[in-house]
Amino acid sequence: MSFEIQKGHYGHVILDGLHLAGANGKKGTVWYIDDRATPEQAAALKAIADHVLPQKPHAKRIIYFQTARVIQEIGDKSQRLQIGNRGEFEADYIIGMDGKTPIIVENMQSWNVQHDVKAKTKRLYYRDPFGNKYNLKNANSNMGRFNWTDKTPAYF
Repeated sequence: MSFEIQKGHYGHVILDGLHLAGANGKKGTVWYIDDRATPEQAAALKAIADHVLPQKPHAKRIIYFQTARVIQEIGDKSQRLQIGNRGEFEADYIIGMDGKTPIIVENMQSWNVQHDVKAKTKRLYYRDPFGNKYNLKNANSNMGRFNWTDKTPAYF
């Protein structure tokens, strides 16, 4: 997963243009803090990450933080994410019956995103030093824009 903060802040810390990426696997969740972040911004991104995937009752949650160059590209027909040398993701949007417009799911239950663009991965490769790894293609993908605040009732 990846979050591109086009315009935003955490408290008084401005986060415009930064990225927060994450990978969730059997060995835990790894969050990647944008390597362009100042120490104050990195602390704010870590705090946000801690709220995005809340701990479930009676569940053991292991979280790691790393710093990486996060590159996220969102186009009209596809999307791409690169997390340093840890992984890469590419997906093409699934096009609807008109032959040109991506399929959009409204009011998703699993993500707090109003308009979710559906896609299928061409490549999803990831490996971290904690034991998480995957190498997939033709997997489900989602892309959506959102506006979250500290008053948002649920992120996922």
